[in-house]
Amino acid sequence: MRADEMTISGQGKGFDWLRLLAILPLPCLVILIIFFAYTDPGNVIEPPYLLTVLNLVFLTLIPFSIAYLAGRSFSSSGQISILLIGCGMTAFGFGSLIAGLLIGFPGGTNLTAAVHNTGSLLASIFLCASGFLALQKAPQLKLEKYHGFYLAFIYPAVIIFIAIFAFAAYGKMIPPFFIQGEGPTVLRQGILGAATVLFAISAVVFIRVSTRTASRFTRWFGLALMLITIGMCAIFLQKSVGSRRLVLGPGSPRLDRQGSPVPWMPVFAGRYGGNLPGFQY
Repeated sequence: MRADEMTISGQGKGFDWLRLLAILPLPCLVILIIFFAYTDPGNVIEPPYLLTVLNLVFLTLIPFSIAYLAGRSFSSSGQISILLIGCGMTAFGFGSLIAGLLIGFPGGTNLTAAVHNTGSLLASIFLCASGFLALQKAPQLKLEKYHGFYLAFIYPAVIIFIAIFAFAAYGKMIPPFFIQGEGPTVLRQGILGAATVLFAISAVVFIRVSTRTASRFTRWFGLALMLITIGMCAIFLQKSVGSRRLVLGPGSPRLDRQGSPVPWMPVFAGRYGGNLPGFQY
């Protein structure tokens, strides 16, 4: 076999090591979650500003970069499904940012859970809709003009909605999501459960799209969403914000937030899969 027959994209005749490495984090994350769930002594370890910094670096800047790329792609293509990806990443990124900032406020554990879980649910709705549009091969669903207007309206609308919700939660106009030492409320479990299910569906749909279109972006994006789904499942085990049990779930204080799947998205989709305009049906 010649060297030029092997490509990192897996389209050559060689063994696709990159695809194998992409799948390995899924079982590894499950194993680590189970390990911490059974070995967690229940103590809380929460260094000051840890959640804020890690949310900013891994769950805000990177989703915003994806939203920016989606916006650029939408400006040239007008495809609604790509716009929905941008909206989903904007909701996920801004919700994580506000959740990290609120942890130091009175009742911060409840505020963090409320804003992050609601932002995640909104993001999962956008992403699920985007995936199904792509799966149905609907290139006709395009906006022919005024792309800049739609971007200028929809992205800020998502941010404003989350900001209003955060103010309402801070003003105690929203029922509690989490009670430190006791655990989550029924409302929180319902919203988190819905977000988790929709993230899982989105992951499966995007991976399915990648098998039809050979799109590397949709494959990596689907795997990233699957990792987010697994991490969010871990949040259901949470009793106290900052406990070691939740060290691997997104949207809650943990020491190795680097394990978040979100950084995978732009790195491999952009470096090895081309930019978002290559997201064809």
